[in-house]
Amino acid sequence: MLLLTLHSPAAPSIRAEPLKAVHLLAAGQDSPVFVFQDNFWVNLHHFLRAEARRRASGLPLELPPAALKPGERATWESDLGVYADLAKRSFIFDQTLVRIDNVLALKSESIIKSTTTVDPRVVMALNSAAPIYREHRWGHDHLENQQWIAAHDPSIMEQAPSIKAAIGRVFGMEPPERPILADVVRDIGPNLAYTTDGPTGFSGHTFIAPQANSNADVALDTVLHEISHTMDHGIIAALDAEAARQHAQIPPDMWHAITLYTTGELVRNKLGRSRAHPSYAPNAAFFNLFAKGSWHGIFVDLQTYWLPYLNGKGKLSDALAAVVGNAPR
Repeated sequence: MLLLTLHSPAAPSIRAEPLKAVHLLAAGQDSPVFVFQDNFWVNLHHFLRAEARRRASGLPLELPPAALKPGERATWESDLGVYADLAKRSFIFDQTLVRIDNVLALKSESIIKSTTTVDPRVVMALNSAAPIYREHRWGHDHLENQQWIAAHDPSIMEQAPSIKAAIGRVFGMEPPERPILADVVRDIGPNLAYTTDGPTGFSGHTFIAPQANSNADVALDTVLHEISHTMDHGIIAALDAEAARQHAQIPPDMWHAITLYTTGELVRNKLGRSRAHPSYAPNAAFFNLFAKGSWHGIFVDLQTYWLPYLNGKGKLSDALAAVVGNAPR
C-alpha cells in the first residue's frame, strides 16, 4: 500500500453501491454478496475511537495534537474526550457502537444531522472533528481504502456467490438473500475483519482493515469467512441442540472454530491451493489460531470428523454428533 499524505476533497467521498444494492433487491434482481464502500463518517468514527483508546493506554497517537493548529488542537482533544467511554467498548458486541456504525454507513452528507439513534454529543464530536480529520488524515485513509477495493473487489465478487452457497449447504441452511454491507476502514482493532448486524436492507455489516489484508489470499479468505457470520445464529443453535441432545458441554467459541475451519477449507479448495504449501498465505494465521487453547483439540476433531463431511462423506447430523461428542471439555 502507498502511504501518502494528501489533501482530500472538500466533501467526503462515498460510493453509492449500498442504495444501488437495496434498489436491486427491491426490484427482484440478483444482489451482490458484498457491497464495498469507503465511507468518510465510518472511518472518522473508528479513527476517533482508536485515538481515544491509544491515548487512554499511553500509546503514540497517529494524529498527535502537536501536529495541529492551536484551534484544531483544542477541538480535537475535546472530541477525543467524548469518545473516552466509547473507546472502552467492543465494536463487535456493544450495541451502541453497532447502531452508530449502521447509521453512519448510510450517510454521505458533509454534516451529520441529529438522530434519535446516536448520542447528540457523539454527533457534535463527529461534526467538529470532521474538518480536522479531512485536512490531516482522510487523504491517507481514503487512498488506502480505495486502493484495497480496486485490488480485491474483483476476486471477492467472483468467488463470493459460490462460497456463500457452499456454506449454506454445509450447515444445512438457506443463506440470507440480502447483501452484506462492507466498510473498508483502517481502525477496527486487532481483527482482520469482523461482522455485526447490518443496517436495514443488509444481512450484515462487515468491517475490513485494508492494511491487514493486503495479501490477495488473506483478503479473499478473510472476507469470504465473514459470510458465515450472517448465519451465526443458526450454526450456534445447531451446535447447542446437539450438545443438549448428548448432555455435553462444548467450548463457548466452538462455533467460531468450526466456521473458520469450514470457510478456510471451502476457499482453499475453490482456489485449488494446498494447506501444506507455504505459498498460501492464510496457512500461517490458520495454524496459529488452532494452536491455542481448546482450539487445538477442536482442530484435531475437525480434521478427523468434520473434514470427511466437507469432502462429501456422510451426513451433517453425524458429523455434528461426532465433533460435539469429542469436543474438548
